[in-house]
Amino acid sequence: MIEPKKFWDKTAARYAKSPIKDLKSYKRKLAITQEYFQADWSVLEFGCGTGSTAIHHSPYVNSITATDISEKMLDIAKQKVKIASIKNINFKQGTLGSLKFEPDSFNAILAKCPEGLDHYNTGRSSPYRI
Repeated sequence: MIEPKKFWDKTAARYAKSPIKDLKSYKRKLAITQEYFQADWSVLEFGCGTGSTAIHHSPYVNSITATDISEKMLDIAKQKVKIASIKNINFKQGTLGSLKFEPDSFNAILAKCPEGLDHYNTGRSSPYRI
């Protein structure tokens, strides 16, 4: 089985070109999420891929830390943010378990794959400490 980082690095360019399969639902999800945001919030998104969700949410919060396991995905995301002149998104490469954040660093945590949290559900592990 291919390592996740290698898989997503290899897939990044193709993924970036692929259209969102259900654009109507995606836009609805964005709108619902944005209703909860406050202008002074700091948000963590893990599994940000090419940064599209972070870009859509950036006008609604103070800052977004967007993370992904794939450096290639983040390269695409950084380019998109640069082109759009967005200043409040910071990208970090790594996993939720490998990246270090101070407790209570974020007002919200976003994840496209909540099942990725399953192996963190013990005690005060990663998502619970941030």
